Amino acid sequence: MKPLFFGALALGTAGWAAIFWSSRGDAPTPPSPLFILGFSLFLGLCSAVVLTLVGMVTRGLSRSRPVVSLPQPGERALAQVAANHWQGLEARGGRLYLTTHALRFVPHRFNFSLDRVDLPLSAITGVDATSGLAVVTDDTVHRFVAPDPASLLAGIAAQARAAVSHPTDSDPAPPPPWVPVTPP
Repeated sequence: MKPLFFGALALGTAGWAAIFWSSRGDAPTPPSPLFILGFSLFLGLCSAVVLTLVGMVTRGLSRSRPVVSLPQPGERALAQVAANHWQGLEARGGRLYLTTHALRFVPHRFNFSLDRVDLPLSAITGVDATSGLAVVTDDTVHRFVAPDPASLLAGIAAQARAAVSHPTDSDPAPPPPWVPVTPP
């Protein structure tokens, strides 16, 4: 998106400057060249922002939807919630799923990165809900923003304990107290 933004900024600024410069002879008091340059930069920036947003929406609409194959064979979907996942500086929107085996985040197609996050419950070493929701694995902290992080924390902790104490799905823990998954 950076080339689109800077290209639109340069072309927008040059285009607006040309329009103002060519029409300055018609005005009773022509504007100064400095005013023309400043106003052209401002309108070029506005044009670049609008064109970049249009480009982002067009790119999102042209992408295929991420494949959601939940639950995987041998597991049961317990709950889902709309959430954001922080990946670097991008807060990716999507859905957070809790199953009997994993915590999964599936981004929607309007994000720059469409990489899914699959965290096996047996790999989760800690969860924290002091500011948003932090899920800790051996080597990474995954940060999520979701409604009612305390309930999410309780559900993930219960399922992670069940995954450690019951590696098979013979005696799953009860579902957490958040938005249940509707069966297909």
